[in-house]
Amino acid sequence: MVFNNNCNLFVVSEETARLSSERRRLVLQAWWPNAEERVDGVEPFRWESEMVTLRDLTFDESNDAIYYVDHEEEVNGLRRARAEEKRREELQRRGDMRVPPGQSGTLMLRSSSQPRPLENLDIDDGNAVRLWMLQSVRGQIVGGLRDLVLHFQAVGRVTSLAGYAESARLRHFESAVIALMSLQEGEPIGTRLPNLLTVENWIWNDYRDYYALFSNAADVWEKAHLLKLGDSKSTFRKHLGEWRAKRRDSSGEVNPDYRQDTSLHPIFRAAFPELIPVIDKIELRARPRGQH
Repeated sequence: MVFNNNCNLFVVSEETARLSSERRRLVLQAWWPNAEERVDGVEPFRWESEMVTLRDLTFDESNDAIYYVDHEEEVNGLRRARAEEKRREELQRRGDMRVPPGQSGTLMLRSSSQPRPLENLDIDDGNAVRLWMLQSVRGQIVGGLRDLVLHFQAVGRVTSLAGYAESARLRHFESAVIALMSLQEGEPIGTRLPNLLTVENWIWNDYRDYYALFSNAADVWEKAHLLKLGDSKSTFRKHLGEWRAKRRDSSGEVNPDYRQDTSLHPIFRAAFPELIPVIDKIELRARPRGQH
């Protein structure tokens, strides 16, 4: 059985049947083309693969599509990034330091005489890291969140992953930062979502591996009222109830569907020192039973 949506293929096999039985939910094997090789015109291009559940998929009713990876956006985003890099190189070659029309912020040119702003960023300065995140989310620094992760990797604060695992982790990290900065600002930024309620729902449905951080930040920053926690019909209240009831299975082990990604917590520790106590608790609860 194979379905093709947004260049995503979903395959049912003996392996997915076994995993479906073990996890007690439908598991499919998702396949999608390597975006860089498509943009480069490499033929035949490689295919990436991941075992997924229905919760991992995006159901795009407007385009009658179901996909795990928004491949066309990956391709278009890569093309835009390369066009932007080419434009910057041309500006640098001409020595043009002006900010292009329709853009704001610092034009970051690469040269020995003008280092990129990140090279001077003190990652132990929480205000500086948080400002970098905010400017990145607002679009004032192109590729800023990706560069931030690379910088933490370069200084040994974060371990790098291989292949698609790294790009998937970066996508989840960027979404988590958008959600957290929106929560802190009190309104959505860096996203077309209309309000904080939809931001919370987005993280719950698509990036649940950061839900503990988001929900705890709402408490620490006293923003839970913006998510209508006091309303008995609040989806935030409903999600919190499910989270507390199901984050561990009947044996006390971490439920795979509610597992939190703590691998980039050093970045959040630097940016939000006030969240360090809750980050400590999240990491403690994420450990396998018996390792507490």
